[in-house]
Amino acid sequence: MVAQNLQNSWRILSSADGKTWAERATGSPGSLWGVAYGGATKGFVAIGSYNTGNGYTGVVSTSPDGISWTPRSGATITSQLTSIAFGADLFAVTGLGGSIYTSADGVSWAPQASPTTNSLGALTYGNGVFVAVDTQNLGQLSVTSTDGVAWKAHTLSLMLGGAMVFGKGMFLNSALNTSTDGVNWTASGGLPENVTEINGGIFTTAVYGANAWVGGSLFETFLFHP
Repeated sequence: MVAQNLQNSWRILSSADGKTWAERATGSPGSLWGVAYGGATKGFVAIGSYNTGNGYTGVVSTSPDGISWTPRSGATITSQLTSIAFGADLFAVTGLGGSIYTSADGVSWAPQASPTTNSLGALTYGNGVFVAVDTQNLGQLSVTSTDGVAWKAHTLSLMLGGAMVFGKGMFLNSALNTSTDGVNWTASGGLPENVTEINGGIFTTAVYGANAWVGGSLFETFLFHP
């Protein structure tokens, strides 16, 4: 298991059992915002952003084992990156200005045409489709792609929040709305009481397992759903 540190730009945490964690040097400057695993062949890819002094740009680091990391940022990545997902045998990342990039190996990256200039985040893969949300407007627009190359935008009548997770055959966003395709969403019955909202939702990161979603945020340590 691998987790990124948003504030310590030179460290990634890894663990073999989820209990004992060790810090690993990423070799990349800046802050890390996401990490994805592409299986034993493709390994781990971590992404984030870096202030060059003339503005922010994206950074990428790869690792075969979560321990040894190599910086991979190149001239093709010119946008601040915010989220990453693995699916359809490739890595996809989203970022500010609607930027989208894809890579088959985490090393060579190609920019893809985006259907929006709004910042994108919360990228997630499931049911054969990539789904990201417009974080600029708290997720009132989603973008989807089945191959990571051709993307479509969908205007929504409800708020998706700034984070998303896939499990139990559906996407769950931080506003607790659900969808099987990232296009058609079912509104939740409302957010729980006494939970602090952030970016229109109640979690900033989440995972699905053992028939439940578990999320965390800057304010609440763990949130369980249902």
